Amino acid sequence: MVLKARDYAARRRGGQVGQMLPILSAAAILVVGIVLTTQAAMNLPF
Repeated sequence: MVLKARDYAARRRGGQVGQMLPILSAAAILVVGIVLTTQAAMNLPF
């Protein structure tokens, strides 16, 4: 019974992490894109 409860809690925690992973990856892609675009804008000869 105790093992079942612990397994359930671990699975719930893993589910929450799985739900947050797409958000984190999207935020990382956004940050990388912003940094790359700002660097490209600085390197452009105006």
